[in-house]
Amino acid sequence: GASFTVTPRNWMIRMILPATSLRYDSARQLIRYEGFSNLKQAGESRNVEISFEHYQLDTPLSMPLPEWLPAVSGL
Repeated sequence: GASFTVTPRNWMIRMILPATSLRYDSARQLIRYEGFSNLKQAGESRNVEISFEHYQLDTPLSMPLPEWLPAVSGL
């Protein structure tokens, strides 16, 4: 994988926005984001750390579909 840190060039924007860190796996999928968020909660920091988990789409389900989706019992 690869890791990058993105920092704005403009000094004024750097004072407002922190650096953003991105980490990718060997399949070029984003697995971690650390930086500014547009979500706002009173009294909380707007910096977040998000980890992404990607699922393998080419592997068969180990359980029948109705067990994965119990609300869809008509399958």
